[in-house]
Amino acid sequence: MVLIAQNRGVGPGRRYNETMQRVVRSTMLFSLAGIAGLAIAARPFGFDKIPLRFHPSAGSKLMYETSTKTDQDLGEGNTSTNSKVTIRCEVLTADDKGAQVRMTIDDMKTDSTAMEGMVDEIKGKSFVATFDDRARATSLKGDGSELAQLAAGVLGSAGFLGVEFPADPVDVGSTWASKLDVGKIVSAMAPGGSASADSTIPVTYKVSGITDEGGKKLVKVDFTIKGATNLSISGMDMGMNMDAAGTVSVDAATGLIQEETSKGSSTMDVAGRTVTTKTATEIKLKK
Repeated sequence: MVLIAQNRGVGPGRRYNETMQRVVRSTMLFSLAGIAGLAIAARPFGFDKIPLRFHPSAGSKLMYETSTKTDQDLGEGNTSTNSKVTIRCEVLTADDKGAQVRMTIDDMKTDSTAMEGMVDEIKGKSFVATFDDRARATSLKGDGSELAQLAAGVLGSAGFLGVEFPADPVDVGSTWASKLDVGKIVSAMAPGGSASADSTIPVTYKVSGITDEGGKKLVKVDFTIKGATNLSISGMDMGMNMDAAGTVSVDAATGLIQEETSKGSSTMDVAGRTVTTKTATEIKLKK
């Protein structure tokens, strides 16, 4: 992945390069977080509609493996990157109001030589997030590093690994909507208030099925994320469009993601150039 711009009529080269590095990093963490903003609900067979709530057990230890393929056009040619990230989650406390979870980037591998420095920087970084029973982050605390702060910002906009549960009970075929708070993400990208977004991006959902697998009731939800916003990062204005879709499988008893697949694309207009990014992401709970 090319992080160094060629400065062909692009204005201040250093500021452009720094901004592009932040754009690439944010793209990586969007993928790490599952391209966020999902809401889930479920119904056991033969029963009325029920709410789904974030109720993992205190002391639970989970490992998620995220695989992402990214194709990016920075305006001077295409790059393709394959990355794998292992996220270790430990539920520190839990009750009927929600849970506190420590999330650690346990491992990261990529075939991009340009991202080797990022791999060394992100491995081992962690943050603690408190989630309410709808999986919405109510407090976030990183380890002080820039990447932990950015990851916490993504979580703060989208909930636990991209999940935010609906307020009302739902059933198969139910549809609802939420919003992806891009402003929180770009603010985390540039601490000190030097980044902002002028709008949120809508997310829509539909429960497509309920299955019984391995003794678990699994809720399958199709989701789409589609919209546009205007960003300002380090004094540079840019427009962004997002279009993504996928399916997530959730354990109805705990509210924990079991598996997710998604594909999406985004375009960003930066200093007269259009940066196009396509991603395909798979998240699995390791058994």
